[in-house]
Amino acid sequence: MAKQKRNPNLRVVKEEEVAMLERRVPKRAKARETVRRRDGFRKKQFQKHMLIAFAAIMFLITGVYLFITFHKYTDMDVVYTADGSEFAQDKYITFADGILRYGLDKVSLMDTRGKEKWSHACQLHDPEAKVSEESAAVADIGGNEILVFDKKGLKGKIQTTKPIQKVVVSGQGIVSVLLKEESTAEVVCYDAAGNILVENRSSFRTAGYPVDIAISRDGYILAVSYLLVEENVLTSKVVYYDFGGDPKGEGDYKSEEFTYKDEVIPSVFFMGGDESVMVGSKQMILCQGTRRPKVNETVKFDKEVKSLFYNKDYIGIIFKGKSGSDVLGVYTANGKELFLKELDSEYGNMKIEGDEVILYDGKKCSIFTAKGVHRFEGELEEDIVNIFPSEGMNKYCAITMSGLKEMRLTK
Repeated sequence: MAKQKRNPNLRVVKEEEVAMLERRVPKRAKARETVRRRDGFRKKQFQKHMLIAFAAIMFLITGVYLFITFHKYTDMDVVYTADGSEFAQDKYITFADGILRYGLDKVSLMDTRGKEKWSHACQLHDPEAKVSEESAAVADIGGNEILVFDKKGLKGKIQTTKPIQKVVVSGQGIVSVLLKEESTAEVVCYDAAGNILVENRSSFRTAGYPVDIAISRDGYILAVSYLLVEENVLTSKVVYYDFGGDPKGEGDYKSEEFTYKDEVIPSVFFMGGDESVMVGSKQMILCQGTRRPKVNETVKFDKEVKSLFYNKDYIGIIFKGKSGSDVLGVYTANGKELFLKELDSEYGNMKIEGDEVILYDGKKCSIFTAKGVHRFEGELEEDIVNIFPSEGMNKYCAITMSGLKEMRLTK
């Protein structure tokens, strides 16, 4: 049997060495545990500091947001100017992510710095514009011409047979017109190319005298407010016509009718969804549904209505206050009152842009959020022709008597 070779790397461990190793193992384990605890403590401290830093940043951001949102500004600084007194000669309305500029001889779409995206030459005597999300109609009030535009430019022209009194437009470019000549008035619907969509208009003539019209976004539903005398009582009738389906009889497109005795309903309009609104001297009636609308809410007024303005989300009303001061009220599309505030001044121009209420008259201007925060009250150096929110924090585009100015709110 061959003799096994001895491994030179091996040796016999003595008893005292074993005892020493046994004593060292707990010490090393204890040292590792100490290091682990120290690392865990440092990690927790780091996480704690990061959490504190994050909370401080969020607190700062929230504070800045609340300051910007709820702070009342009293001045505007000019950051950009496009000089030109011709700006004051035209009219303006928000359209297609820009501003539709329309006057006697031209209609154009520009940005908030006055740069034109397109323009169209025309000859109008008294232009008035109405817009929807995708289409705009510029009508010659008292004349016979309507120009229909989309975001790319001219879409079509319409020639009416009688003088134009009011016009509304749907998203597809369907135009409804209230035509008036001496003691007669009628409502006619056209497509953008000028073709009459409703040939039999006898139902309009028999309902009463039309005072206002509205058209739904899809162009299928037309609402007309009529004024008539029934049983020696002044009466308002708001009739909805549905052109999206087959008529119930020859030329009878009536889908719903609402009657209000001893009250004038001078305003009817559609909101952004399937809501429509009727505003009278004593109340505001909010309807849900388009094809067969039903009354969803009624808001009674205890003050006299002076002015009405709205966009797809909000309704603004200027009331005559009991103390003689005007009162601003803002409501949602379902009739919820967001706020009522007494105004310090009277304003001849008012509108809702996005979620901001803008009032202006001469040099003075006042801006509220839709929730009632008074963001700005002050005066510009020149009379204001129109004013719009602009891109950027606290920035606005003001059309003044000397040109276009981009401005920023300051203290």
